[in-house]
Amino acid sequence: MVGSCLPLIVAIDRRLRYSDPDRHLWCQYAMYLSFAELVSKAVNAGWGEREVAAALVDLADHHMLGLITLGEIDELLGAIKKTFLTHIEAFINQRQQICCEVVLSMRFFGQSRRR
Repeated sequence: MVGSCLPLIVAIDRRLRYSDPDRHLWCQYAMYLSFAELVSKAVNAGWGEREVAAALVDLADHHMLGLITLGEIDELLGAIKKTFLTHIEAFINQRQQICCEVVLSMRFFGQSRRR
């Protein structure tokens, strides 16, 4: 594969919004030349067209599952972090309150002893 390079993928038009109902079609269009060349190279290397198609579907499927898993992990870690920080904050507030009560008690008892 040295000296061989897939064609560039068409850059996205910055005006194309995520909410555009045809966004996925534009993405397919942008990748088509590279995709077609990849299929052609795999077939020229001796793989059958159906084998190549099945392999690409499996690769895309595994990629999507990986994205979903990573997204769920990020979401879970965010929730854990938020919960952890909430508990730490509550713990610190509780300890500060106890310290304040101890200081006040020491001041009160210290003053009552002097009298």
